[in-house]
Amino acid sequence: MKFVKILFFSLMVLTIGLISQTLAQEGEAIPKKIAIVPFALYAPPQYGYLKDGIYSMFVTRLFWTNKVDVLEKVAVTKAMKSLGLKGLPAQTQAQRLGQRLKVDFVLYGSITILGKEASIDTKLLDVQKKKVYPFFYQCHDPGDILSGVNNIAMSINSQILGRKISVAQTKTPPNPLVSGSPLSQPLVQGTYFRTPQNLRKWYSYPLSFAAKGLAIGDVNGDGKNEMVLIDSHTIWIYRFLDGHLNLLRKLETSPANCFVNVSLFDLDGDGKQEIIITNFPRRRLASVVYKWDDKRLVKLEDDIPWYLKVQVNPDGSKVILGQKQGDNNPFKPGIYRLQWTGRGFEPIERVCSLEKVRIFNAYFADLTSDDLKDILMLDEEDYLNLLTPTGNKEWKSTDHFYGSVFYIEGKAIDPDAINPRLERIYIPGRILVTNLDGKPPLEVIVYQNHSRVGRILRDYKDFSSGEFKILVWDGLGMKTKWKSPEIHGCITDCYLGDFDNDGQKELVFTTLRTQRTMLFNRGRTVVIAYNLKAIKIGP
Repeated sequence: MKFVKILFFSLMVLTIGLISQTLAQEGEAIPKKIAIVPFALYAPPQYGYLKDGIYSMFVTRLFWTNKVDVLEKVAVTKAMKSLGLKGLPAQTQAQRLGQRLKVDFVLYGSITILGKEASIDTKLLDVQKKKVYPFFYQCHDPGDILSGVNNIAMSINSQILGRKISVAQTKTPPNPLVSGSPLSQPLVQGTYFRTPQNLRKWYSYPLSFAAKGLAIGDVNGDGKNEMVLIDSHTIWIYRFLDGHLNLLRKLETSPANCFVNVSLFDLDGDGKQEIIITNFPRRRLASVVYKWDDKRLVKLEDDIPWYLKVQVNPDGSKVILGQKQGDNNPFKPGIYRLQWTGRGFEPIERVCSLEKVRIFNAYFADLTSDDLKDILMLDEEDYLNLLTPTGNKEWKSTDHFYGSVFYIEGKAIDPDAINPRLERIYIPGRILVTNLDGKPPLEVIVYQNHSRVGRILRDYKDFSSGEFKILVWDGLGMKTKWKSPEIHGCITDCYLGDFDNDGQKELVFTTLRTQRTMLFNRGRTVVIAYNLKAIKIGP
């Protein structure tokens, strides 16, 4: 009898083991566990109610019977308190929290509301793999935040947890700004949506640096375009793939550098476009050229005594422009067309000799259809001026354009002082000239940054929003033919190029999303792309 009981018990254990194995094979294994950290909220006090609402939405959207369990909030907050964690955790802190709670995933993030703009920055940590999956959502109205939370939860379900949910299954209606975008489009590092003007837009996730310039071109010679961004001393090379940015290479140089501008040009004709950077460390010109070589960036030449800029003409051709540093002035009058010698640049033609025209403030093209190259120039007060080659003024704007928080230092304003104050010369982004409809006249794409404090203060710049405009010459002056919706943040640079390698050019630009715009390396950059086909030029 005793033997029969032992045999029966053994068979029961074996049966239970086989059932458990069968259930696991059928996908009914132990549910995954997720710990949700209460989101950080950077917003006016009246939005405080969102914290609990967002937490509850993630709980209900991510819970999946027999598949995914969400830990109780009290257990998460108790574990955070025991670990001394407060507010938004870093990845290492989230990792410790996940290990303490013995969960598979930790979800954490923040919501930021600035004026009419709102963003949701979410991270999902896979505790076992020690890998973070970022999810980002941008909306033009705080009322769309719940729709954004809904979309992020759906993306986590479909991309990470393997759960397919249709829009009809959710209680939160889809955001009308994203209604034309399939949910299969990855939201990990950026998202598509349409503006009220039917512009197809792509927003990146916030990059953790303040981009001073961008350029688009084939850097590695594979026939596909890359996007190059710079801050004061670092270069990032990205490839747009499957709806998000992939970082191909990052090169951090000496903190003593002061990168001003970045351009791309195939100097040696090998199919790879070199990275040309104007560098102004310690008030001295020392520009540099880098080349992609076997998956790394190598320096071709440095200490180049030229301000450098590649002007992309309306027909797509390029010309390298240069300007020298003066003895008592950062900019010496005279802009030249340059050619590469293999060891640097040499002038081959003087393009402009006017004293107040600086290389980064001007564009040279026949804008008035008189077969002469006009000079479109941004003056020191941020007004646009259209000049003849001899300097006669044909038109001046009544509005301010551009507006920059980035500058180089010039001569001392009060040289007799103990600590003399240095002149600040602000460097604007690109002026773009194109021919969208294939007919004269040419279109000029420019932007305006709007300031809370105006433009009176020379040593303090703070821009909260901006917009793009398209100008054309109508025989009497430059007339506005189109303008974009309002853009949150300070626009820092722009470029016309095939950003996503779909065979069509986009208007791509960078914005600073931070209030500390004077601290260049502490800003957050968002890359935005407009579909040029959606831009309709009026009569």
